Amino acid sequence: MPPATVMPASAIKSEERSLGSILSDKRPLRVPAYQRSFSWTKSEITDLWSDLQNIMYEGQEKYFLGSMVFIHKSDNSLEVVDGQQRLAAISLLLAAIRDGFNKAKDIHRAQHVETHYLCSRDLRTMEASPKLSLNEIDNDLYSGSCPFRVGEFEL
Repeated sequence: MPPATVMPASAIKSEERSLGSILSDKRPLRVPAYQRSFSWTKSEITDLWSDLQNIMYEGQEKYFLGSMVFIHKSDNSLEVVDGQQRLAAISLLLAAIRDGFNKAKDIHRAQHVETHYLCSRDLRTMEASPKLSLNEIDNDLYSGSCPFRVGEFEL
């Protein structure tokens, strides 16, 4: 077994960021293979949705969703060490909100949610890709539940 690597204290950084700023960050979020699969049930999703609605109706400016831990990777992505259950659940809720806007013919808001929080577009190839990628077990199901529709909206 190789010896443990000790990281210098200067390599660890803590900062308070909003979920919106994390999801709108240009860097892709990647859940590594060693992370457990998405396991939230309808109960956890319902609790999260209820909390989010209470925040909006009460006019709360901040809500602590919990700590998230990321590792900055050499390919400029962020590896999700802790917080993938919350990120996946929020992304699925955002996809449902986007679809609701789209169904209501509110194309501009649907596109905003899509392009700011759910996917990125490679400027060279113009290929759209999800901002969040789950582990190998969950990613195909997640991508199917949260299809990325950039360019498919009708104005």
